Amino acid sequence: MFSNKEKSIEVNILPANEATNISPSAWDSLSKNSLYSNPFYQRWNLLAALSCFATDHVYIVTLKNKKKLIGLFPVVLLQPDKIIKSISMWRHQHCYLTDPLLLEQIDFIKIVNTICKKLNASWFQSKVHSPNLIQKKLGLYRHQFSRAAIINKPEQSTQPNHSNTSKRKKRNNHKKLHNDFNIKHIEHQDINLGLTRFCELEHKGWKGKVGGSILSDINTKNYYFKLAENITSKHLFTFQELWADEHLIAMNMRITLKDYWYDIKTSYDEEFKKYSPGKTLEIKNVELLKNQQFKILDSCTSPDNTLINKLWPDQLALQSTHVFVKTFKSQFCHFLYLTKKLPKIIRRF
Repeated sequence: MFSNKEKSIEVNILPANEATNISPSAWDSLSKNSLYSNPFYQRWNLLAALSCFATDHVYIVTLKNKKKLIGLFPVVLLQPDKIIKSISMWRHQHCYLTDPLLLEQIDFIKIVNTICKKLNASWFQSKVHSPNLIQKKLGLYRHQFSRAAIINKPEQSTQPNHSNTSKRKKRNNHKKLHNDFNIKHIEHQDINLGLTRFCELEHKGWKGKVGGSILSDINTKNYYFKLAENITSKHLFTFQELWADEHLIAMNMRITLKDYWYDIKTSYDEEFKKYSPGKTLEIKNVELLKNQQFKILDSCTSPDNTLINKLWPDQLALQSTHVFVKTFKSQFCHFLYLTKKLPKIIRRF
């Protein structure tokens, strides 16, 4: 464990396997009151992820002020055997946000400097985080982007965006689906039932064939089912299902944290592809949101997801950031970064 105090904030860096030693009540309280909503770094989620995906070079950073836990996030040391090392906020393939859990607004650059110094790294990377986290300073480079979201504005009903869709095709598919089958839309919060159904639906499609489904990888399967074991609230997960007679033809998995919601997984039965079941489910889900209370629904998808960008009315601003600290080696890497030679040098050294 490394420690350093800077303006009464104690920065501790723990090996990933010591995350279970962090006070559960302090971690849960931090999650509940954090300035940034991030389900992927909450205790029930991050502990499952660390046990299934973490390597020897993943660490948990905790921030304390007068022994009170005021911050927590995971980092990973990249190129650990190289001369030139860097640090990144740790995220696995099912983590869609890297905002740290923080009780108060702090100078995050100073925290980054401390972490880099203790782990002998030359710069820090953070991908997919809030633009409010890191303020613009010298030696900092940000890539701005956005992805589809639904932002619930006061006195404004939530409606799907059909402006760029083929309305005739939508009506025809919708009509054919309802003519050929008895259609039901079901929403529930039974995580064990929901996970089992989703995994089976996803695995029998193309993701199962190419090894990209939850059931295709033992670590991924363990991660999702450990989530089910770890959660203490029945209201954290919501599942939306679209049924045609007795066939489950499309399904969505959502995390709901108070006012901030995250759609993390969607799948559909490819045997019903001609009916556009995934699109039908998305339209129905968006229509139902007008009667629900939330601030932001994050699609957690890629910025270039054509279908979601057409159906969802808003965009959530995000960014990725590189921070170069005040050391000679870091400034040299900074120069290489500006000349676009840094990746080549890293491979060599």
